[in-house]
Amino acid sequence: MKTNTLREVVYVALDFAVGIVDLTLVVRKPDGTTLAPITLTEQADGVYVGSYTPDAVGTWQEKISSVSNGDKVFRSTLVELLDISDVKDVVDDNSDKLDALDVKTDTIISKEDAIKVVVDSNAGKLDVIDGKVSGLSTEIRGGGYFM
Repeated sequence: MKTNTLREVVYVALDFAVGIVDLTLVVRKPDGTTLAPITLTEQADGVYVGSYTPDAVGTWQEKISSVSNGDKVFRSTLVELLDISDVKDVVDDNSDKLDALDVKTDTIISKEDAIKVVVDSNAGKLDVIDGKVSGLSTEIRGGGYFM
């Protein structure tokens, strides 16, 4: 369970007793303070509910009691900043980002390959031009000059 999330407490009364009006939930926070007592309401035959919202990380203690019916139970629950669904959401989000990065990387690689083809083609053209320039230098001979 995580902080700032409504916690519904469901309780089945002793002997499924109905009509209990003094069934209360007392919640002790991790710092030792208690919330105002919460009166549980009957949801179905012998089933009662109440709720509260934990606002701090740590162990929260719950006590349900009824003087008229003799009910008295205790339990603890751990409250965290995150729950497993939050972690799953982060993992899924990061997975989506990695997929997008893979697509971008593939695009860069294909563009790199296209650039290499152009460079190789231009290198061949430069070799042809170099050959023609070399041929020109042997055909041109120096001549006389004006004075």
